[in-house]
Amino acid sequence: MAAISPSMRRRRSLTSGRRPRLTRVPLPGFRAHLFMLGVAFGAVEGLLGLRLWAQFSGNDVTAPLLGALYDLSSAFIDPFRDAETTAPVRDHGLLELATLLALEVYFVAGLLLVVALVLLRMARRTLLRRSVAGSSPN
Repeated sequence: MAAISPSMRRRRSLTSGRRPRLTRVPLPGFRAHLFMLGVAFGAVEGLLGLRLWAQFSGNDVTAPLLGALYDLSSAFIDPFRDAETTAPVRDHGLLELATLLALEVYFVAGLLLVVALVLLRMARRTLLRRSVAGSSPN
């Protein structure tokens, strides 16, 4: 019998009636979508965190930089204003419950979106594997 080289054995084992190897089909831009989602929710969380810091520090809201911060972040806090049961008596040094509630809600929403995207990707890969495995000739 003739000796078979190791490379020939490897080639034979790869082609000897086995299922075809899965080729990796990545989702287009999946990492980019996750990155953009993280940047968007991170920016909102950062803005609300700065507003919370400004509230704790007791600085005057009429200052130009803090006024701009409050104007930018008020759009994200407006849906949660109903959580406040009393009207604030003063403009600064006051903790708004709407700010804390908005921080929590936006954090949980971002986390759920990331988990949903990852689960959808895993489901797509599973379906792809099943379709490739089902189409292999026996």
